[in-house]
Amino acid sequence: MNCQFCGQELLPSKFHPNQKYCSHSCARKAWVPANRETLNAYYARWEREWRRKNPEKARARDKRINLRHRLYRHRWTAERKLEVLNQYGGPICVCCGEQEFDFLTIEHSRGDGNLHRKTVGVKAGTQFYGWLFRSGFPQDIGLEVLCWNCQIGRKIGQGICPHETVTER
Repeated sequence: MNCQFCGQELLPSKFHPNQKYCSHSCARKAWVPANRETLNAYYARWEREWRRKNPEKARARDKRINLRHRLYRHRWTAERKLEVLNQYGGPICVCCGEQEFDFLTIEHSRGDGNLHRKTVGVKAGTQFYGWLFRSGFPQDIGLEVLCWNCQIGRKIGQGICPHETVTER
């Protein structure tokens, strides 16, 4: 006879004939998936009770968890943004040469960004970066790296950045 979880042979000299698992660990691993709802309810009850008895500790723990999560999300977002910027020309503004990472954005060079994002069903910013990542960084949609100043300047100046008009003078 074999363990019903890991398949290890259960020798009659070591195990009781009615035993189904080779260890407590295998028995627990087999039991947990079948009883997930029961466990979740137990843990939720325990958590509520612990929070009621220890409100200061609960607030302190929540603060630590929220801070850790915020730091993780910030790092993850920055890594994703850098990857997107590298796929579309590198972290440098194509108009003025700005290299400050926090100032750089992705711009639809044809001016159809809002329509494109509505078509693919994402909002701007990190959602759009995620869509680009999942879509394999499509090159045919006319994207380029611009800093905020150039992006807004082009929007206000009807497609012409103030940097371009200054260099023409």
